[in-house]
Amino acid sequence: PLSIGISPVLAMYQYMRFWRCFWETLGCRVVMNNETDDSIRDEALRVSRSDFCYPVKIALGHASIVSKREDIDALFIPAHISDRLQKNGLPRVFCPYVISYASVVSSLNLGKPVLSPTIDFRRNERFNTEGLFRMLEHYGYSMTEIRRAYRSAMKAHLSFQRDRFIRGKEIVDSVSESGKPAIVFFGRPYNLYDNR
Repeated sequence: PLSIGISPVLAMYQYMRFWRCFWETLGCRVVMNNETDDSIRDEALRVSRSDFCYPVKIALGHASIVSKREDIDALFIPAHISDRLQKNGLPRVFCPYVISYASVVSSLNLGKPVLSPTIDFRRNERFNTEGLFRMLEHYGYSMTEIRRAYRSAMKAHLSFQRDRFIRGKEIVDSVSESGKPAIVFFGRPYNLYDNR
């Protein structure tokens, strides 16, 4: 089976469950890179060719490190354009660096193929699955398999979002009931949860 390298960076924090489910439904092996550490930070500074923001530099370090693993066939770095529309109809567009991250990684010539479909969750399933099919057809995957994997991944992702919302509500309710003050951090997951 195809072995896919994925790093916990940028939009992957929000979509890890989606993509892991997608690849595993296709029968692929998902290989996760480690959490950010000093070696990834040092590699990030070595391979960064421009003055990107720190999260993008760290993401480049992750891509370089995971590309050196012998147990992967390709890196998977989708070009995430936007999340689904908000309830008020406004888009949730990712920053240009997050959108172009896969292109920057490809320019580093890391020695492994970079699988990089354009994914825009504002668009319909057909748009996204056609992009995934173009990316994977030479690996022998059919459109039927890709649609099935995409639907399974979307179900897992929506379940994750629902669970996260329920857990957040439980925490807020608990704090409210306790009457004690609380501190709430807002931000992109890659800024909040990366330990570097």
